[in-house]
Order: sequence, then structure tokens, then C-alpha cells
Amino acid sequence: MSIRRERFKRLWPKRLEKALWHIQSIGKLSEKTNYIYEPGEVEEIKSQLNIALTEAMLRFDAGVDNNIEEETNDATNKALNALLYRVEKTEKANKLLRDQINSIAIAKDVLEAEVLGLQDLIGKTSDRLSREINHVKSSGRLAIPKV
Repeated sequence: MSIRRERFKRLWPKRLEKALWHIQSIGKLSEKTNYIYEPGEVEEIKSQLNIALTEAMLRFDAGVDNNIEEETNDATNKALNALLYRVEKTEKANKLLRDQINSIAIAKDVLEAEVLGLQDLIGKTSDRLSREINHVKSSGRLAIPKV
């Protein structure tokens, strides 16, 4: 058996065990009694885990049809494909974030317009109340508006 094969057989169980332990450790961060986190932070964790797992699986999938003694060139191609996939995922995530930012900016503008409208209404109502109070003070009776 080749040295590379023996090295793989020796290393994969240990590395898999460590990876599973770390993933479980990350999962423990979800306990709200011990930690406080934002939804964006959770999405970042999920995204990074998905990307890393997908990259690892793609690297193995790319080698399924190849001989165990594949050339270094094939490994480089697999790594490049995994990197391209990660770039595409990142670009999609960036587009989603840009869309969310644009939506928030539009909502902010709408809310600002509503606040200005409410401030204007409060000003008008305040002026009307001041006139009513002055009328009651000067005449001693409440003005009844005509309908």
C-alpha cells in the first residue's frame, strides 16, 4: 500500500472526530440561557459552515472518478473549483445584503416622511389648541366649532 494511502487512512478518523467536536461546540453557542446573539451573527455562522462543508464535499466529489494516485494538477483544479464556488456564494450573499440595505434605506425614507407629516400635524393641532385656550380665557366660554 502506498504511503499516501496509509497517511489518509491514519488521518481521516482523527480529523473527522475533531471537526465533529468543533461543529457540536459551535452548536452549543445556540443556548440562549448562556449566550446572546444577533440573527445576522447566526446567519454568518450558518453561511460559513455551509461554505466550508460544501467546499470539502466538492473536493471529494471531484476526485471520485480519479485514481487514488491523482496528479497534483487535479488537486489544484479541484481547489480552484471550490474557490470559484465560494466566490459565487459570496457574491450572492453580497447581493442579498445590498438588497436588504436598499430596502432599509427606502423604509427609512418612508418613516422620515411620516415623522415629518406627524410633526406638522402636531404643530397644527397645537396651534389650534392654543387658539381655543386663548378664546376660553378671553370669553370665559368654550367655542363650539360649526360642523
